Amino acid sequence: APGLSTELQTGRWGPSTGRALTLRSMCVWPVMGGWVVCSCVSLWCGRAAPYNTQHDGSKARVTVCGHCRWRCACHHPHGAACQVGYRFLTWTRKVTNYSAAERAFFYDPVCASTGKVGGTGAYLNKTADNKYFLFGVRDALDAPGEWYYNSTAGTLHVWMPDGGAPGDRVGVRVKDYCLDIDAMNGPPVHLANISMEGCTFRLQRCNGCTVSDVNNTYPTFQRTIPQRDVVTGPAPAVTTLQGNNSIIERFSLRYSNNGGIKVVGDNNIVREGLLEDLTWLGTLDFPPVELGFGSTQPTDRHAPFDVHQGMRSGADHTVGNNNTVTRCTLRRFGEMGILTSQRSNEISLCHVYDGGLIGLDHAGLHADNTLVSCMNHSIPSHLRANCTKAWHHNWVHNIREKCVRGDDYNLNLSVHHNVIFNCGFDVHEYNAGAATGCILKGDYNAFFQNTVFNVTSNPLGSGVSQGDLCIATSALHGAAMGRYNITQQNRHSVFLNSVVDNITTQHGPPWQTLHFEAFQAMYRDERSMQLQNPAAFDFRPSASSPLRRAGAVHPPYTVASPNGDAPDIGAYQRAELCTDDHWVPGCTFTPQCSGK
Repeated sequence: APGLSTELQTGRWGPSTGRALTLRSMCVWPVMGGWVVCSCVSLWCGRAAPYNTQHDGSKARVTVCGHCRWRCACHHPHGAACQVGYRFLTWTRKVTNYSAAERAFFYDPVCASTGKVGGTGAYLNKTADNKYFLFGVRDALDAPGEWYYNSTAGTLHVWMPDGGAPGDRVGVRVKDYCLDIDAMNGPPVHLANISMEGCTFRLQRCNGCTVSDVNNTYPTFQRTIPQRDVVTGPAPAVTTLQGNNSIIERFSLRYSNNGGIKVVGDNNIVREGLLEDLTWLGTLDFPPVELGFGSTQPTDRHAPFDVHQGMRSGADHTVGNNNTVTRCTLRRFGEMGILTSQRSNEISLCHVYDGGLIGLDHAGLHADNTLVSCMNHSIPSHLRANCTKAWHHNWVHNIREKCVRGDDYNLNLSVHHNVIFNCGFDVHEYNAGAATGCILKGDYNAFFQNTVFNVTSNPLGSGVSQGDLCIATSALHGAAMGRYNITQQNRHSVFLNSVVDNITTQHGPPWQTLHFEAFQAMYRDERSMQLQNPAAFDFRPSASSPLRRAGAVHPPYTVASPNGDAPDIGAYQRAELCTDDHWVPGCTFTPQCSGK
């Protein structure tokens, strides 16, 4: 669009001034000397009892549920759009009609990528999924700060904070990237002490680069999901760090309806980050944090459909090794939390909570089912992917469905010293949710020294509970597994010294009838574990706890204490009460990191 501009505020950028730089690119107007950000109007619809289907891909309609925040938009549905099919993928469809008698919106179900909305098959059939929302309707504009643009008439409708006419008080500035830098594999780039509002940064081919003390508010916005219809053109804007051996630290990302930070390359570090209120398109294409995938590419109508387009695009087997996320806080996000490929990574000391708020089939920490040749012995060893992943010393809680997940084709995932609780807390709102503390698929995994509790055991509707720990045990064969066969998933996995009240099996023989590399000291009664003060987030065992010295010694995973005692069961050791080793995860660089 013509007339794009970016306004710079509060000084210049550079160490010589010591002052912060603010980059702004948004729909704004001055109010009392400050700035107010416009938000596009949308209409949320919740579920009406008794759990009726809300969108039907075969009939191409969504049902208006009983307690929608609905006004007179029913009379003007044309030009509106509906976001439907929440699971791990979603679809944006244009509303074509509305029936007051049927209380339903109608839309075009034909989709270039999946054939129809919802697709087909076990992983894409979403004809009975959950929430949807409507947007782009003038009559849904009902709060200060909202706006609606009539593209046909070329008119912008704005609800001003003071209730008055907009007049000449509205300024519109649009720029996806305030800083878009291609370092071309040359000298490193360093960004420091910058605030960005209504835009973000993209660093490409940036090796040894640093991003520090950068705060992004309303960084990216995407009205539709072009990946579903394979729309040509540039991919949606996403905050991106692409390159090797780079660091992003002491940063914040807030209020993005699509993705958060995408890290592409090897040996990169993300630390001390605050990421909140992200991923409201409810689709796996745009997670708050993504590691180990290739660069986002423009979609192409003539290319085969790839569910990894978008923020998950390009499961490149040559990139994504040894990336680290540590000391980050993620809260209030719509779908996945931290999404990784199967390539090597480490996630530690992160606090992930209040997630999966509008999606389905999600997890707070998620190793994706990308096909990576970790064990393909038909190729030289130095070309095989390193799939060693270590997730440790994290709190993951209050996730609407699954808290931690090593998905299909998962290998070499070590999950240890984590506190995982309040999982599946609202799974009854879905038609087919699966409350799970941690689920591990694949093989050569390690699950030890974890404390898992309060996972929903009796979901309503057609939801299911997969327990505190779910172990996949079925066989996997063929090229889909990267040319290796698994006769029993998790046959070579270890399970040690963890609090897991309820253990279940997925897609295979019961775990009790099978052999694993190790299966010891799994404490099965969370009601009697006697933690120090879990209500205050102190998960150490009390002096009288039955977890004390009850663990198994199984090097290199679990070892005896210096005085020879057996380790305690769970994520914390009692001895930490007398030392400085009481770890508390999450970011620390700003007081806003606090809060549980």
